[in-house]
Amino acid sequence: MVQIKKATNYIAYGTEHRKGKISKLLDLITNIHNDEMEARKVKRAKRQAEREKKEHEEN
Repeated sequence: MVQIKKATNYIAYGTEHRKGKISKLLDLITNIHNDEMEARKVKRAKRQAEREKKEHEEN
């Protein structure tokens, strides 16, 4: 997402670090995406821990 943001800003404004409306919108999208990915990682880690615990109990 960061690469998409940088590329879009570069194409639109000729710079990567402009803080216009488009940049703020892309920052928001990036933050939402990062939050969702973090939630997925936590959920995945929890499932993996449960599987390992279950396998350990079976042995």
